[in-house]
Amino acid sequence: MLVLRGLLNELRNASDNLRDDITSVTSEPIVPRGRNPTLNNATDMQSIWKAQIQELWAGVEGAQNFVSLEPGRHILRECSNFIEISFSTNKPKQSVHIFLLNDCLLIASKKKRQASKDTSKAKLVADRCFSLEDITLIDMKDTQEQVNFIKILKHPTDQFIFQAGNADEKKNLLNMTKRATDEMMSVKAVKHADSVIAESQQQQHTPLIRTLSRKKKGSMAQSLRSRKSVPKLPTKTLREFTMNDIREMEDLADELDVHIATREFEKAVENIEKAKNALTNVSSPNPAKLDAIRTKMEDRVVRLSLAISRDLTDPNVKKSHVQKCTRWLLRLGYGEQARELFLIARTENIRIRTKQLKFEGDIPQYINELSLVYFTLIKNTCDWYNAAFRDMRMASGLVKWVQEEMEHYASMFKRQVYSLHNRDDKIMQECLRYAREHCLMLREVGLDLKFLLDNLLQFNKNQDNLSQDSRFENNDVDTVIEGVEEN
Repeated sequence: MLVLRGLLNELRNASDNLRDDITSVTSEPIVPRGRNPTLNNATDMQSIWKAQIQELWAGVEGAQNFVSLEPGRHILRECSNFIEISFSTNKPKQSVHIFLLNDCLLIASKKKRQASKDTSKAKLVADRCFSLEDITLIDMKDTQEQVNFIKILKHPTDQFIFQAGNADEKKNLLNMTKRATDEMMSVKAVKHADSVIAESQQQQHTPLIRTLSRKKKGSMAQSLRSRKSVPKLPTKTLREFTMNDIREMEDLADELDVHIATREFEKAVENIEKAKNALTNVSSPNPAKLDAIRTKMEDRVVRLSLAISRDLTDPNVKKSHVQKCTRWLLRLGYGEQARELFLIARTENIRIRTKQLKFEGDIPQYINELSLVYFTLIKNTCDWYNAAFRDMRMASGLVKWVQEEMEHYASMFKRQVYSLHNRDDKIMQECLRYAREHCLMLREVGLDLKFLLDNLLQFNKNQDNLSQDSRFENNDVDTVIEGVEEN
């Protein structure tokens, strides 16, 4: 036992010494780490993130001009051992400090303090800030002259190169930036879907169940029309709504709460349809009680549609679940909203997949991968859409969406292939061949858009020459490159 205790003490001392060595080598971050927040206290987390941004403002001159104090914004990582490389000369330009936030990337340059005699100390000055949505980080291959290089591509043609102090720091920055970008795009897709649902619900002037009680038998989608658009119906014998019916509706509302909480959407939709039939063409000696029950059911319909819509906007949703979600929303009367949410989710999915592509300098290879991803996802979307929405009157929305995605693909294609830095006739022809070949897969779902693709990818030399002349007027090439890098 004494021997074991001695070995444990030696192990503890060795670990303490190792921890001290690591602490002495690691540089102190500009934004100190706060205490561990309580996971169940969202206010505590927000206060720590607020303190982080304030420390960033205090430690980096001019940071408040780029990074404002917004709810949820916080710092993920600091990288101090980076050097900015001149894009024109490929030589070191200045030392920089990189701050990765959950939605942007702040670059701060290191300036020597003139008042201080210690030249090792330097102040940080905010140089530029990129939104994670607008940039792509590229891992450049190591060569004899380029080691641990990272390229930042910003729309439309801005490029910046940085060199990491070591391979681990480079890898960590790339991985954390990719993870933060994916999370930001997913959160943005969910918020956009919720806003679409909220706007569609505000346009519904007449509540769902209350409108159904005054109409003849018909689809639930027709019940979403406004009160002014519903024609007056002829007088019809109304069924008396008894106390037993009221108790059944109250029990049905409780069952709906359980089904929504346990995600039993099929049973929940069946109960909504049952409530619709029970509340159609009824009268009661207590109208206030009847209106209260209808309002309660309307609230369940909205909650159920929101829960189903969130599943529909999930980027990882499968085809079978998409069909179920759209079928449920169609039965609830939210057909138009289901179509719009589905297409929005597919658009966000395409954006996420294309941002995951790595561009390593080979333009034809990148265009080949971009075309494969784009047209495959468009083809799958058409296939899923036709399986979920069988009403041919809703096909126009799909055609409009395909045209918009083709235009977005064409803009990405032109930005990579027709830019001044990458202009080459052989490369242009090879990229056009890849685009046309992958576009042919849309014929499998009944779309032949080769003519549209040729029109969108048409290269206008006259317009490009005019833009080139205006860009280089009274400036030489070096001045233009320096202006791009300063921005």
